[in-house]
Amino acid sequence: MSKALLTGSAAFLVALGLALNFAPVEAAAALGIEGASALPVQLLAGALVGVGLLNWYSREAVFGGIYGRPVGLANIVLFVVGSFALGRAALAGSSPALWVVFACYAAFAIGFAWIVFVGPRTSQTRPPQTGN
Repeated sequence: MSKALLTGSAAFLVALGLALNFAPVEAAAALGIEGASALPVQLLAGALVGVGLLNWYSREAVFGGIYGRPVGLANIVLFVVGSFALGRAALAGSSPALWVVFACYAAFAIGFAWIVFVGPRTSQTRPPQTGN
């Protein structure tokens, strides 16, 4: 599940980042952010592409326990903070595209929180006991 989550989030983040980078004014208008300057939108695009590439190249790595925790926590912060901001903007009555982006962010936030804090339980075996 973690490989699918990392691959899906990578594709989503890179696609969103490229759209914001190459058409910042148009993408901001489609999301209901009228009059936005291109500079902050393109800076956000760079961050999204960067995290997307991090997820893409981390998809084959071990993602359980302590080894994948930094990547997982970075994604949790990105998607939870983004969900709150997008949810607040969507409730203010912005465009339907904003609701779609909010839903994607919220789904990825839940998915990464599940993987990092609950984690896949593959085995319920106990460690070997040393005898008395």
